[in-house]
Amino acid sequence: MDRAKEKAASRQTAWTAGVLLFSIITVATIQYWWHLPLRKLGSPADILGLILGLTLAFACLLISFRATPSSRASRMLTGMASLFLVLTIIEYFADPGPIDIPLSFLWLMPVLLLALSRLVSGHSDAARLSFLVCFGLQLAEVARSILATVYYGAGAQPVYFEWIESASDLLGRAFLLLGFVEALRLGHVPDHVSSFASLFTPPRPEGGKRHVAIFMDGLSGGDVQRRSVVLASGLLSRGYEVDFVVVNGVSKVNDQLSPGLRFIVLNAPHWGRLQAFLYRHLPLRWMRACLGAVAFTRYLLSENPGAVIAGSSQVLLSAVIAWQLAGHGMPLLLRATKLPSGDPKLWTPLNAIVERCRRGLSRLIYPSATMTVAATDVVAEEVARLAGLPRERIVTVFEPGLDDTAIEMSRVPPSHWLDCYVELLEACHAMHAGGQAQG
Repeated sequence: MDRAKEKAASRQTAWTAGVLLFSIITVATIQYWWHLPLRKLGSPADILGLILGLTLAFACLLISFRATPSSRASRMLTGMASLFLVLTIIEYFADPGPIDIPLSFLWLMPVLLLALSRLVSGHSDAARLSFLVCFGLQLAEVARSILATVYYGAGAQPVYFEWIESASDLLGRAFLLLGFVEALRLGHVPDHVSSFASLFTPPRPEGGKRHVAIFMDGLSGGDVQRRSVVLASGLLSRGYEVDFVVVNGVSKVNDQLSPGLRFIVLNAPHWGRLQAFLYRHLPLRWMRACLGAVAFTRYLLSENPGAVIAGSSQVLLSAVIAWQLAGHGMPLLLRATKLPSGDPKLWTPLNAIVERCRRGLSRLIYPSATMTVAATDVVAEEVARLAGLPRERIVTVFEPGLDDTAIEMSRVPPSHWLDCYVELLEACHAMHAGGQAQG
């Protein structure tokens, strides 16, 4: 099953490699045989090298989220991402010359670390091979920079020196980026025999299907947050081990949580000091919720719950991002509690633009999840319309009221509502296992 999943992911990585290779060949052709009015900004190869370098730094930063916060591996990968960013910017603005020697050595050191260890590649032979190819190209660039400075100086250099430099700037970064993409795509855990693997958090040994994580932005809202508390307590009473994971721990209903629940706050330094610092200073709630994806990724990798329930609309995108980065190791259930479109009274042309943005965001969120549960039929139909999903793929579970009057008027009692979620969790495990087998 894992082998089939790895083959399917490798085919997608091969497509990515093909696109990168075609782009590099095209840019090289433009650079040497077609003069464009872009010289003031840099040659086409310089511009593509800058884009690859910036993307590479971002991919390395994403990989660092998988390491234990404040660990040696986390610091090492974050420092590596910063080094890639600085070197990319310096190379874009600096003129060729003696500076190429220290720059080439600074590129070689992290590449050598990635090629000789399983810090990022884990069990992925494709990622390890990409790093080894990049190491060979960068080693050739070190030799070229030394020979060019010592023997040629400011004089004319052989033509093949230019090709070695271009190969290092473009192909080297492309293979390095492919290694990171392969590791992110497959969600590999590094080999525990490796000297660097012990720096990562081992997966939670127990829990399995009966361990559920309910992910929320916080508990300072209204009925959605209160129903999530009831859901957590109901699953706990039905034999589940429940983690109530929130981005913001400030709440007015903490006293309503059952004693057996694990209440986990992600904006604490334990899940990353940089993330906790940024959370305190970001102005908007949706920005802080998106930032929670970083800490939630680390939670999923360290605790390895049997299933994840994204409990409110504010954290749906964060939950999907974290689930993707963690390697789809467990089923993901999304709760659609309100209309995605709302009722905006905007100018008609602007409303059309906003509608397209909602449609694109919905198609990014809902199709990737294992299951989507809507609170009403109206919400389910709206989600299906925006996400481009068949209506049958969205389950409607009517949520009960939380006071006596509302319960009498509700279409379903709380006990039946909780039983529905137990059945849905079992269905999610079956769908997730079937999807892995098919993949």
